[in-house]
Amino acid sequence: MLVQAAAGGVGQLLSRWAVHLGAKVIGTVAHAGQAEAAERAGCTRVPDSRRDDLVRCVREATGGAGVLAVAAPRHFALAAAAQAHRVLEAEGATTPLLLVL
Repeated sequence: MLVQAAAGGVGQLLSRWAVHLGAKVIGTVAHAGQAEAAERAGCTRVPDSRRDDLVRCVREATGGAGVLAVAAPRHFALAAAAQAHRVLEAEGATTPLLLVL
């Protein structure tokens, strides 16, 4: 699963929930200082969304298969979601969220 903004409150909640359900989570952060929070939430890979090539990071982490689910604010590009089956869009308290399952 790919969780955008994994160091934020919603991102940490989704990451912990996904890990609890058995998923491996790639969590993006806006800068390196947020990586520790995402890792504490269970993210196994934590790319910097402003510096790193997200698609390359996801492909490397998944052996080229892509992710099965993406949780991201609506304005993020979701090119890394290789196998999307359903889309759930939820308007959050601070950021609209797009969940691709």
